[in-house]
Amino acid sequence: MDKKKPTEKRIQLDKVKLDEKTQPRCEIDQALVEEYAETIESGATLPPIVVFFDGCHYWLADGYHRYHAATRLKKTYIMALVHQGDIRDAVLYAVGANYNHGKRRTNADKRKAVLTLLEDEQWAKWSDREISRRCLVDNAFVGKMRKSLLTVNSITPDTQINNPEPMPEPKPQERRFVHPKTGKETIMKTAKIGKTTPAPPRQPPPLTEGDFGKIDRQRERNIKRLHELIQEIEQIIPQVCIKKTVRSAMSSFIHAVRKFLAA
Repeated sequence: MDKKKPTEKRIQLDKVKLDEKTQPRCEIDQALVEEYAETIESGATLPPIVVFFDGCHYWLADGYHRYHAATRLKKTYIMALVHQGDIRDAVLYAVGANYNHGKRRTNADKRKAVLTLLEDEQWAKWSDREISRRCLVDNAFVGKMRKSLLTVNSITPDTQINNPEPMPEPKPQERRFVHPKTGKETIMKTAKIGKTTPAPPRQPPPLTEGDFGKIDRQRERNIKRLHELIQEIEQIIPQVCIKKTVRSAMSSFIHAVRKFLAA
């Protein structure tokens, strides 16, 4: 396909195609989308999104937050910088997007970009230096990411792993890694890492006759105090309860309490 100079023009928003591989970030920042939407509503102009047109679809390569802001406002058109190319061209552009504009990339965003190329059959054959150039990250960062890929298909000349027999698939409570000294794949059991054996619950000591005596004495003190409170309430009822019906109700309540305590 003839790669022409990109052109800036208005395109229909519903013609823009999104794909997980062309999304350079791990997640959409909804607060930023809301901020962009308010900016658009105020009449300000945001930079155009970047798309790649393959003759049929406009593949979004940069400007996901601007796209979602326009969608939230139910816009019909959006300004776009249109390149000629297919979805793979859009992916290669996306892995280096947001390097010097927009919201700053997180380390997770950088890892996602590098993994996008390392997990591709064709791009995984590229050197660490070429992938770092495309993703705009440090060369050592790519090398570390490549070595962290532990699937059999991810073994490349860069890893220099000499392991003629494939390792068995790790269980959910196991982790496979490349041993830093031997350079071979190793499986480490992780089920008990960070776990401690819980101590048995402490049983309360059995009650003695002295304990029962203390309980009885405390009960007697509580009953005595309740009687005192009832007497105090009886004294203030005529002062605070003006209506006869209220005084009658309070007297009935006090009688019921006395009866309960005497039981």
